[in-house]
Amino acid sequence: MRLYKISLLFILYFFFSTEINAQEHKTYHKSHIFSTALNTEREVWIHLPEDYNNTKKYPVLVVLDAEMYFDLTLDLIENREKYGKFLASIIVGIPNATMQERSRNMTFSISKVDQKGENTSRYTVENSGHAKEFFNFMNDELFQFLAKNYSVEKDNFSLLGHSFGGYFALMQSADASTFNKIIAIDPSLWYSDEEVARTLSNAISAIKNRANLEYYIAFQNGAKHNAENARNLIHFLKKNEVKVYSAEFSNENHGSVFLPALVAVLRELGKNVDRAPRHRSSGN
Repeated sequence: MRLYKISLLFILYFFFSTEINAQEHKTYHKSHIFSTALNTEREVWIHLPEDYNNTKKYPVLVVLDAEMYFDLTLDLIENREKYGKFLASIIVGIPNATMQERSRNMTFSISKVDQKGENTSRYTVENSGHAKEFFNFMNDELFQFLAKNYSVEKDNFSLLGHSFGGYFALMQSADASTFNKIIAIDPSLWYSDEEVARTLSNAISAIKNRANLEYYIAFQNGAKHNAENARNLIHFLKKNEVKVYSAEFSNENHGSVFLPALVAVLRELGKNVDRAPRHRSSGN
């Protein structure tokens, strides 16, 4: 376990060093896919690298909860890519129309317990337990859409999720997932009496057989129950010789941990990338 203490000064420097131009920024477009699995149309946000070329193949990073995390993720990745520390990638955002839709699509069951492990009736069939349909959308319909319309590396798909998104990213990795890099930031490991741990334990043989599968798990240790679950899951995966990068953060909460965790994960993903910086044509 590696405990990261990233200073506020570093975070601010890294974040604000991203050059934001109101007319150039947010260089992505919105597409729509009718999902048979979900029986509805889903909006998808697509960002292509500045030097996108159909003759090349690009890694893909899919960001769950795009309405909350896509802009920030894109800012940081554009900075890392510009200065030669991240591979040029296609960034895909999956936004939610409502919070109920989010909860319904990202959970595989109906939890009878809350974050503290106490009994709850909060989760119902209306707002929970339909992630299998969302899994089919993500791993079949979305994958086919991207493979058909863009020049993608089909064996280099990453999935980024926070909270329920992190839970979903981990849970779907136990199935025949198209994603080989799983980025879970403060995932809801408490959900359904630690359902993630049981699911990955039952699927560990299949997980070990996926040689290119990698996990990136980052969490804050203020929520003691969930933090202990995270440590146990990381230990279990490492014990079974599954590739895992982990980062634990103090003095953060469930919401604030996303930024330092994402910075740490992006640095890890790009640690072997050392390309010449891409400068503006003006020479600035």
